[in-house]
Amino acid sequence: MEGQEIHLLWDSNSEALVWSLDGQPLQGLTGGAGDMVRYDMKISDAAKKEEKGTLFIEMACNGLFGNGAGGTEEPPEPNRQFQLSEAAIAVFRRDIWSILCDLTILRDMASSLPKGNPWRERALIVANAVVNEFSFQDKKRISKCRDILSNFLKQKNGDGQASIVAVGHCHIDTAWLWPYDENHSKFACSQAQQYDWVKIHYSQLWSRILEKVKSNHFVPVGGTWVEMDCNLPSGESLVRQFLFGQKFLEKEFQMKTKVFWLPDTFGYAPQLPQIIKGSDTSYFVTQKMSWNRYNKFPYSSFIWEGLDGSKVLAHFPPADTR
Repeated sequence: MEGQEIHLLWDSNSEALVWSLDGQPLQGLTGGAGDMVRYDMKISDAAKKEEKGTLFIEMACNGLFGNGAGGTEEPPEPNRQFQLSEAAIAVFRRDIWSILCDLTILRDMASSLPKGNPWRERALIVANAVVNEFSFQDKKRISKCRDILSNFLKQKNGDGQASIVAVGHCHIDTAWLWPYDENHSKFACSQAQQYDWVKIHYSQLWSRILEKVKSNHFVPVGGTWVEMDCNLPSGESLVRQFLFGQKFLEKEFQMKTKVFWLPDTFGYAPQLPQIIKGSDTSYFVTQKMSWNRYNKFPYSSFIWEGLDGSKVLAHFPPADTR
C-alpha cells in the first residue's frame, strides 16, 4: 500500500458520519444497496510505510430515505435493524475508476439516445472495444483503455454546440423522513437555516465554505431561510422568507443570490414573481411539476409573469428528477 491512494470502506447499511480526532466532520457515508450509496472515503493520497491514524464513525439507525421499512413514504419501522457488513482499508485504483465512470457515460449514451443516432452505435462499439482490451493486472492495457475512451469522448458533434456546465447541488429537506437531529449531520447549499447550523456546529467546515464562496467555487442559491411551502403561507410569510434569507447571505457572504432555488415544493403562489423581483432575485428554478401524472407541463424554460406583471426567467430541468 505504500505510496498508493488509500480509502476507508465502511458499510453499515445505514447512514454514517466520519469524524476526525479533533471532532471535525469529514464525510458522510450511506451504506446498503442501489446506485445512491457511498461507503468509501479517501484517507491518504500516498500512504506512508507503517502510517497510523484515528477516525471516529458515528452511525445512525436510518437509511438515506428515513426509517421506513419499504420505501420513502412508509411509516417508521421501530424494530428495523442495521448491520455493519464491511469495515476495511483498501487501495483505490483511480485509473480503473476513471474507466468505469467513462463506461457509465457510454452506457447512458447507448440507452438514452434515439435509435438511429450514430453516436448511440459508436458508444456501443467503443464500450465493446474497452471491455475486450481491459486487463486488471496489465497497466499498459489499462492505459490503452483510457486512451480509447478519451479519444471518443473528446470528439465534438459539430462546431455550433452549446456549452454545458455541471454544478453539483446536494438538496436536503430540513425536516422529512429521518429524525430531526439527523439534519445537522447533512449538507445543503440552498437554505440559510442549514448554513447557520454549519456555522454553529462545524466552525472549521464553515471557514472552508467562506473561502470557497469568496473564490466562486461555492455558489449560494435559494435566497430564502428554508425551501418553504408556497401553498399555505401568507404573503407576509413568503416575504419574510426572502428577507431573512437574503440578509443572512449578505451578512455572511457579502452577496445576494440571483437564483430562487425551490426544487421540492408542490405548488407556487402567483404572487411569487413579484416577491422574487422585490428581493433582488431574477431567476426561478424548480422541478416538482414533473410529478404530475396527468398534466405534462409543456415548457422547461419560460418567462413567468405574476399577478402584478412582474416577470422572472424560470427553468424546470427537463430530466424530471424524482
